[in-house]
Amino acid sequence: PEVEIKLNSDGTGIFDVNDVINSADDNCKVDSMWLSAYDLTCADTAGLEVEAYVRDMSGNINSCTTTVVASPTSVPTPNSCPGSTLVYLDENCEAVLSYEVPTVNLGCYGLDTMELLTTGFHNGAVLLGELVQSVSYTYSYMTEGGIMQTLGCQFQVRVEDHLSPEFDLEVSGQMVEAGDTVHLESSGGYCFAPIHWELVNLTDNCDQNTQITSSHSAGTNLPVGCTQVTVSATDDAGNSTSRVFMVCVTDEEAPLLSCMDLTVQLDQSGQATIDSLEPIGILQDDCGITTIQLSQYTF
Repeated sequence: PEVEIKLNSDGTGIFDVNDVINSADDNCKVDSMWLSAYDLTCADTAGLEVEAYVRDMSGNINSCTTTVVASPTSVPTPNSCPGSTLVYLDENCEAVLSYEVPTVNLGCYGLDTMELLTTGFHNGAVLLGELVQSVSYTYSYMTEGGIMQTLGCQFQVRVEDHLSPEFDLEVSGQMVEAGDTVHLESSGGYCFAPIHWELVNLTDNCDQNTQITSSHSAGTNLPVGCTQVTVSATDDAGNSTSRVFMVCVTDEEAPLLSCMDLTVQLDQSGQATIDSLEPIGILQDDCGITTIQLSQYTF
């Protein structure tokens, strides 16, 4: 007689001697039983001829032949469901959604695709701007008992902006790249020089209100010497572009100096000595005086 074995959802099935041999008896004792095959596939739906063997304790063997028929399952099982999907926005603040469409396994009847429930999130859709969205698929089927059942697949789509703002930087009339040094001179008797900077051609793929920050705001007076300056542009997604450069201020103005006539009293030996400050009427420099030197100290 034929034996029917239900296949699994992947189109395979197994059986053993208990499924095939109804009974086995011996006047002494049965030693062992085995089959010529134990596995089924979708190719065996028309039947697989199987030999069943019985051996007694004396080594005598008997056999019979039966047909094992593979019965495909009608219950689908999930085959693939994407995990969290991450896509990046391009220079136009757009992203093309790409993922593997969820499928169900129909066993011997192959694969079938699920139905998308989340509007606008099909494979290949163009998405605008950053977002996080749960995407849902479903698959409905009827059981052998006539009951409608559904299988589901849900995964998360994240769209992120990883492109930083771009800009050119003009500092006190010259275009500056990262690592450049800008040279300024103090003037007007002051020991500093103002720095003036401006962002030129500021662009971002998504954000039209990029935040500008700096270590020293435009118009800040920088002292004589070298100062590191950083200017940054940051978009809503937190992507940032920075320019770090040096500003070196030099003092090229001579101190303000005026001298006055000086009368000194000679000592008993007919000599007199003066110090550096005695003949000076006005001495001023905002950057400070380091040395004062006279052409002659002894008279």
